[in-house]
Amino acid sequence: MKLFRWVLVLCLLLVAWYLIWSYTGKDYSSLRRPPVSIDTTSSGLNGGKGNMVGIQPFFSPVDYCDQQHFHDALYPYFKKAQAAGWLQPNTLVVLPENVGSGLVFAQEKSRIYGADSMQQAVATVVNSNIFYFIRYLLFTPANDKIKHALVYMKVPTMMHIYTAVFSSLAKEFGVIIAAGSLVLPQPSIDSRGRIRVKRGALYYSAFLFMPDGKIAARPVLKRLPGYSRQEDAVAADTLARLVVPTAAGTVAITAQGNNTLSPSRSKEVKAAVYLNGSDKIWDAAWKVGNSFGIPAEAIRKGEDKSSLQQFLINSLNAPKPTAPLKGFKISDGYAGQLWEIPYENKLLVLQSDSLLAHAPVKGQGKIVNLWFR
Repeated sequence: MKLFRWVLVLCLLLVAWYLIWSYTGKDYSSLRRPPVSIDTTSSGLNGGKGNMVGIQPFFSPVDYCDQQHFHDALYPYFKKAQAAGWLQPNTLVVLPENVGSGLVFAQEKSRIYGADSMQQAVATVVNSNIFYFIRYLLFTPANDKIKHALVYMKVPTMMHIYTAVFSSLAKEFGVIIAAGSLVLPQPSIDSRGRIRVKRGALYYSAFLFMPDGKIAARPVLKRLPGYSRQEDAVAADTLARLVVPTAAGTVAITAQGNNTLSPSRSKEVKAAVYLNGSDKIWDAAWKVGNSFGIPAEAIRKGEDKSSLQQFLINSLNAPKPTAPLKGFKISDGYAGQLWEIPYENKLLVLQSDSLLAHAPVKGQGKIVNLWFR
């Protein structure tokens, strides 16, 4: 009996020690992001019909530590575009895919943002949330349980930061924001304009924020790969297309592979925004490779060399408007350096049947403005 009591006391002490350890080390006040310059380009003249502003921010791990750092990483781009006179009531601001996916690392121990590898960062997240992680791991229906469990336990934090930051930016600058994507399970918008999720497959999920800060209509979704054909057939019905009205015509925002419009609507289209929805880390099967699931080959894999060809295919499948088409595609996501993984994606602009590729420069963000005619 005495031995049992000692064992019980020891277990309680260990649990108490673990809880203290898991909740400490989360002071981000001393974390500073590396300096980032912002390059700007503008095309056309302001004819009073509105414009599109494409922002390709340069991210580092510290930008995802909390809401303030995420906001501060994006704010200078909006401020610089405003100073250039590009943010007006009829402006659509477009951000790239996966701009919010890194929020899976938000509000964790500050040491992970200076970790040597993403593998190490994921391990720390799992170890310091082990009870939540095991809970979701046990009850996750997906085959790729590690990836899903990590996302599920971080969903409330990710949605709160993403929504709060883009809502505040849309209100402060008075523009519509196609806010890029984050990875969420089965997302939708409820009657009060809030993001809701339910247990199920993971999607690249992009949302539209209006000048009053509210989320409009429904998300643009693309299912992460690795699901059965039956699941894909069900998912196809949930892929949304958003159409944003402007003074010059409508802007179509679509997921890759779901970018056609009806003949009657295509005549109105002034511009198309293609959200590609892919990433070498998220697309990989985490159930193999190592104890925390990210296979080493996904981290080592080079950039997708087919992105330029894919964009040209997309442009051929796109609706043919009466005026020259202007389209954005930020290939596979943002530019940046997340731990040992470089993201060197090009911001691609299709204008009057010519393709302009704005290659990223290390440590530099990019803003491209297009005036509508």
